Amino acid sequence: MKRLFESSLLIQVSASSLRGDYAPLLTAKAQPEQKDLVVKDEKRSREIPIRVYLPTGQAAAPVVLFSHGL
Repeated sequence: MKRLFESSLLIQVSASSLRGDYAPLLTAKAQPEQKDLVVKDEKRSREIPIRVYLPTGQAAAPVVLFSHGL
């Protein structure tokens, strides 16, 4: 039981050191590039506006899709 406690304590201490600083009120140094596009849905005769934010670097970045419902 003591060994389990020591192991879990070691894991918790190690995991807490991996956490980065969190400062939600700091503004980002680099602003992403913003592009406004329009996609045309010919079948329904609709235009769908799309706003895309591109990262500043060339490295791979996660994609987030936010939709109010289509």
